Amino acid sequence: MHRRLTDGTSSHFRAPEVRSIVVVLGLGEKGEGTYDRSWPMRSPALGCLAVALLAHPAALLAQSGDRSVAVVATATIAPRTSLKTSARVLEFRIERGTTEAVAVVEFTAAARALPDAEVLMTVTPDGGLIGPGGAADIDAELTFSGEGSGIPGGTLTLTESSTTARWTGGGLRNGRLVFKLRASSPGDYKLPVRFAISIP
Repeated sequence: MHRRLTDGTSSHFRAPEVRSIVVVLGLGEKGEGTYDRSWPMRSPALGCLAVALLAHPAALLAQSGDRSVAVVATATIAPRTSLKTSARVLEFRIERGTTEAVAVVEFTAAARALPDAEVLMTVTPDGGLIGPGGAADIDAELTFSGEGSGIPGGTLTLTESSTTARWTGGGLRNGRLVFKLRASSPGDYKLPVRFAISIP
């Protein structure tokens, strides 16, 4: 750049270099750069950004601060059950001179459920009662009782499911069911059954 003095001579001047311009790069990030005025400015937008940064740095930094967002999550508990029994066939032997026999089934029942959910254990005959010599038409009565919580006891119906235990809420339960057969004829009796645990 040339400048003519009053005495007719000329002198060369170079525009001063501006250093240490603070630029906001992102959320809370700062960087330092230099701008040499001997180079042309790239775009009018960059000039507006520099003016805004120098004029209102506090406001821009406040807007770029960290922000927190609240997230609400809902968890759904899916019911799940598991049941293990020591037998699937009730076997009885009525000795001569007696009319009763018992069969014992041990079980381990587990359920994942809400605290107020009802958990049921049922038994369903899987066929008819087979008596001595393979007889199917038998005059007999079946009842059951239990050892453990939630087992009320009752009569086992040969044509439909019977509730053998009832609990509230999930958890692990161990117990045993005692089935009693009353029949007039001595001999061996068998009754296939299906045990199940459910959450209605």
